[in-house]
Amino acid sequence: MSVTAANRAEMETIKSRNGVLARLEAQVAGHPVTADGCTASEATPTRHAWRSETRRRAHVAHRDGRTCGKCGRDLADVEPIWQVRLGIGYTITGSFGYWQAPVCEGCAGPLARLPYRYTPPSPCHGCGRGVAYRLPSRPRRWVLCSERCAWTARNRRRSDRLAMSRAKRCAACEREFMAPRSDAVTCSAACRQKAYRRRKGEAA
Repeated sequence: MSVTAANRAEMETIKSRNGVLARLEAQVAGHPVTADGCTASEATPTRHAWRSETRRRAHVAHRDGRTCGKCGRDLADVEPIWQVRLGIGYTITGSFGYWQAPVCEGCAGPLARLPYRYTPPSPCHGCGRGVAYRLPSRPRRWVLCSERCAWTARNRRRSDRLAMSRAKRCAACEREFMAPRSDAVTCSAACRQKAYRRRKGEAA
């Protein structure tokens, strides 16, 4: 076989490979996949767009707790939620990724009310809605439905601790009061003047 014939054969091989790749790309672009794994019309987003939408829904639900992380439906203020792990596809490291996000009872499935699959809904420490966790569940200090409620619960605990530290007894009249400042020792200007005169008399 001459050099020209070998080059011609190599070019034919490259063309055939490019043709196979082009056909595969056309098949992927022409057959989008829905959330249920079924083919849909041309208006349905592709698999990459569907994965991005799934991640967006899970992220928004995990952050705010006002929507379902699976179907994206707005949740009522008193509607209970179920904390589940949602698959978000393969990550950059090659492993399949999961995000924990709140979902509604319909998306949690028919096993949501079974006592051996989920814990009974307990009130969230942030908003008060019922939150159920998948069993086995570790002992939890707080029951939370979202990051927003986590910040609310932390701020509330800090405010309660600050209020407890501000509860003092007046040095002049011996009455309990809420100090506006951490170094306050009297409840009013009159008691402050009375305490000052008392200290001045003791010094004299």
